[in-house]
Amino acid sequence: YQRRVHGDLEANLDWLDAELKRLDSQYLLIDCPGQVELYTVHSSFKRVVEHLQQHIGLCAVNLIDGLTCCQPHNFLAALLVSLTSMLQLELPHVNVLSKIDLLKSFGETDFRLDFYTEVQDLNYLLERMNPAGRFSKLNHAIAEVVEDFSMVSFLTLDVSKPKSMAKVLRAVDRANGFGFSGLRDSPAIWGTAAQLLYDECAAAAPPR
Repeated sequence: YQRRVHGDLEANLDWLDAELKRLDSQYLLIDCPGQVELYTVHSSFKRVVEHLQQHIGLCAVNLIDGLTCCQPHNFLAALLVSLTSMLQLELPHVNVLSKIDLLKSFGETDFRLDFYTEVQDLNYLLERMNPAGRFSKLNHAIAEVVEDFSMVSFLTLDVSKPKSMAKVLRAVDRANGFGFSGLRDSPAIWGTAAQLLYDECAAAAPPR
């Protein structure tokens, strides 16, 4: 739908309701713009989300480029954006590090992958930054906020591994409630279909 999220969509909620009614009993993927301010500080998109919640079960899937793990300051910024959007949107939230299949082509990361997915002790991350740098105090403050809230963690998405895709799909379905009840009109049928898809993806995963 060619509508600007900043204000046009909020001003056309009647149109949005009509479109949702036309698509009743379907699983919707809403691809949102990439401007992070929409999900961190802008109130318009939050009001659209609140309106949508009156009609459908929602969850936010936050895709973070996995290559941010290659630079400590980029990963710290990604943590801050992820945390802020979680607090701003107040939705069930699934954070995903994407493009993991490309990570090796950019060299070794400073830590194992689970350090980034579980957001372990960020002091180790800060040690990889310039301690005498201009933004040293700011970096420490951001890390402290992220750790104090202790809300952010990540799944990984590797498009070359069906099992990885199935894991993300299952997490999203649980977050939006589909994995527990399926679609409203035929939960048993759709729940079975989802399980078959999970199993198919897992079975297609190449042996290690």
